[in-house]
Amino acid sequence: MKTKKCSTCSKRKSLLEFGRNPETKDGLSSNCRDCRNKAKNKSYQKYKITDDNCVLFLWTTFPKLKEGIEVLESWGFKYITVAFVWVKQNPKNDKIYSGIGHWTNANAEIVLLGKKGKISRIVKNIKQIVLAHRGKHSVKPDEVRNRIVQLMGDLPRIELFARQKIEGWDIIEGKDNADGTGQDIVNWINKNYE
Repeated sequence: MKTKKCSTCSKRKSLLEFGRNPETKDGLSSNCRDCRNKAKNKSYQKYKITDDNCVLFLWTTFPKLKEGIEVLESWGFKYITVAFVWVKQNPKNDKIYSGIGHWTNANAEIVLLGKKGKISRIVKNIKQIVLAHRGKHSVKPDEVRNRIVQLMGDLPRIELFARQKIEGWDIIEGKDNADGTGQDIVNWINKNYE
C-alpha cells in the first residue's frame, strides 16, 4: 500500500486518505482529508450565524467523536451530552442494519448537544434513541429534526450540509451541491447573515 505523510498531523496515511490537487507534483493534497475537514469545520467559527444563547446539535459517528466535540467547542459551544442516538434499521425491513465498522459492526450515528449562553429545553420527555430506517447516503431521519423542535420549541434554526430543504429550517446545502472547499458555505453565510 502506497502512503504519504500529511503535512498537518505528520502521520503516514494511505494515498486514498488524500484529496486530489492537480497543482502538486503527485496530484494529491498535502493534508489528509481528516485534517482538511477539521480545519474547514473550525474555520466556520468566525461567521456569526448563531445567537449568543443557543443550542447546537452536531451529527457525528463514534470513530469521529473526539473530532466532533473539538468542532463543537471551536464554534464556542460547551459540550453537554449526546442528544440522540440513531439506531439504523435496514431499508428493506425492520431489522437492525449492520455496517462494517472499525472494530465491531457499526450501526449508530450520534447527535452531540452543545450549548452557548442561557437556553433551556421546554419539555423533559424527549427520548434519546431514534429507531429509523437508513436512507440514501448521509440523509438523516426526519424524526431527529422533529424531536429537536419538540425539545427546544419553534426557534429559528439552520441545518448546515443539508441534504434536502425542510420546512421551518434555513439550510446550507451539503455535498451534493458543494465544491469540497467549504467556500459554498462561506458564500451562503456571507449572503444571508451579517
